[in-house]
Amino acid sequence: MFAELDYDIRDMRDVRRAGLLVPHGIYLENLQNHISDHEMAKFQEKIADQQDEVGKYSIALKYYEKALLLKEKHYGKDHPETSKARVNLGNVWEELGGYEKQRDLFTRALEITEKHYGSSHPETGKVLSDLAGELGDYGKQKDLLT
Repeated sequence: MFAELDYDIRDMRDVRRAGLLVPHGIYLENLQNHISDHEMAKFQEKIADQQDEVGKYSIALKYYEKALLLKEKHYGKDHPETSKARVNLGNVWEELGGYEKQRDLFTRALEITEKHYGSSHPETGKVLSDLAGELGDYGKQKDLLT
């Protein structure tokens, strides 16, 4: 249905082109009752990824938050897809200086991932690495051990 939006966001580093997806996002919001929550979350994340890539963090935050809500609605709050959405959102909060929000999002993402995959799975390791990096960056290593 929206195949024209299915391209690699990371190739769109030009700020002039960066705004191209925002009108698509507005258009998609108007179609929300006509496509699934899963599809809508996918497009919200693409727009957020692109805005994040060009440094428009407040816009990215808005779209990542919408994607998380849609994923929670579609999958449930404890699904690994919501864990990934929390990591994306946490990374934007870091850029905006919201380190406590980032830590909370990463901590919840780790809980979900461990519950679903177990503590020795590579996906759990990725989230743990993100959380450890955040804690280490801000001198909070002791929090990781408690």
